[in-house]
Amino acid sequence: MIQNIAPANRAADQAEQLIAQLFHDLTQPLTSLHCCLELAFQKMPRSSKFRADLQVALQEAEKLTELVGELRELVIADIAKRGSTHGRQFRNLRRHSPGPRAVTDNS
Repeated sequence: MIQNIAPANRAADQAEQLIAQLFHDLTQPLTSLHCCLELAFQKMPRSSKFRADLQVALQEAEKLTELVGELRELVIADIAKRGSTHGRQFRNLRRHSPGPRAVTDNS
């Protein structure tokens, strides 16, 4: 019986590492995209006809970031619910993923 537990624990560790890497791989480019869009939005002249389009793109990036954050919270809750002791990768996920920030056009 003990022999069956070790492979299961290794499989759980590997799955959680894969999921943690997936969240990292999703969060990093989303954060970069959001920052670039926000910077472009702030630097774009208010008179530009593309400002509204850029604001929509920024809001969509925020929605994606929020969606990934909600999914991450569900995974963390599921791991905690299962009583996993292998979730070391998830302990800091909340700290490394900034939440969306609303950008409004005050023109």
